[in-house]
Amino acid sequence: MSEKTDQTGPVREPLRAAAEALLPRPAVGAAPADDALQHELRVRQVELEMQNEALRQAQFELEESRRPLPQPVMNPPRLAILASPPMD
Repeated sequence: MSEKTDQTGPVREPLRAAAEALLPRPAVGAAPADDALQHELRVRQVELEMQNEALRQAQFELEESRRPLPQPVMNPPRLAILASPPMD
């Protein structure tokens, strides 16, 4: 069993791919393990930012859907014309 636990799955894989596409690949440096870890943390940060934006959008759409709709007028006021007999 591996010590590293990763939450890859059908939902996370497209999100991770999109996050990695936004980030440049880490440059080869003196400590590649540190570069890989820094890249992994940055990818996770971008993933969380993308999830946050999606949640904000969903919340906005939910609030919009709960906004009360204008009620149709069931009994509109009727115009009444009262006529009096002509006065002579």
